[in-house]
Amino acid sequence: TLSKATAFVSGVTFAGGYAGPHYSGSVYGIYGVVSMTAEATVTNCVFRDIREASYGTDVEGMGVRMSAGLVVDCRFANISSHGSGGTGMNGAALRMTGGTADRIAVNGCFCRSPLDMHTSGSGDIVYANGANTVVKNVLVTGCTTTKSVPVGVADGSVINCTVACNTNNAPLAWTDDHQGVHENDQTAGVSVAGTGVIRNCIVADNWSINRNCITNLSGTATYTLVNDGDGSFATAENHNLVGDPRFRNAARGDYRLRPSSPAIDTGDWSALGATKAEVRAQRDLLGASRLFGGALDMGCFETVIRGLAVMVK
Repeated sequence: TLSKATAFVSGVTFAGGYAGPHYSGSVYGIYGVVSMTAEATVTNCVFRDIREASYGTDVEGMGVRMSAGLVVDCRFANISSHGSGGTGMNGAALRMTGGTADRIAVNGCFCRSPLDMHTSGSGDIVYANGANTVVKNVLVTGCTTTKSVPVGVADGSVINCTVACNTNNAPLAWTDDHQGVHENDQTAGVSVAGTGVIRNCIVADNWSINRNCITNLSGTATYTLVNDGDGSFATAENHNLVGDPRFRNAARGDYRLRPSSPAIDTGDWSALGATKAEVRAQRDLLGASRLFGGALDMGCFETVIRGLAVMVK
């Protein structure tokens, strides 16, 4: 637990953790390898191969559970939650009620939501629910959920993130012993609920039997590209786009944008800072300047297109 603002963790790999079985949800919950309750910093760390198996308990942030502080330049991989009960399963990898997550890669995580628990608006892999919570420059790929979503924001902001090639394995309708038959209203992309905001993001190439990109849109989505949607999602007022993001090579894990991508120079730089100079000082997931030229790209990678010098003899 990092409970002091001076706390600093850097360059550590947390691997092979296991919690469960657990049967006391009314008293205990299963929480993260790292818990942050102050303005501490976790940087250049890896959280991998962490597994939880529980019944009747809450699961929140198997990698990091934070209410304040900064998690930056970290990777979460192969974190799995197999719970089958409890009142909440929010953020198997990263659960935030405050603080900032910046330049994070999340890959290959799994979360099995219990079918007797409706978690509409919660995020199975990454979950943000706090007025001062910021998730930015984050890549979420290759994750699998059942019934809920890879990324959920109920309060706070998700900015310049890419959520792609994730899968929701829940059926269109599911049954349980207590409540009968239910419609699956979840997606393999992002849930934007409450006062949550998603901006400058790419949510594409995900798969579920119902919705592939964004669901539960009681929150706000602007300057965001999805590859499936209708005219109500993309309007002149919200600056959203529907189309192919044109990743360089998603099959090989390259989610940078091709020069022909519609997500280039179509974001809102003011979401990241008060001035362009302030935004240029920030970095994308690969460490490049967050603003190249006068406009911002959508997604977690900024496209740097350099001029070609031609020498004529």
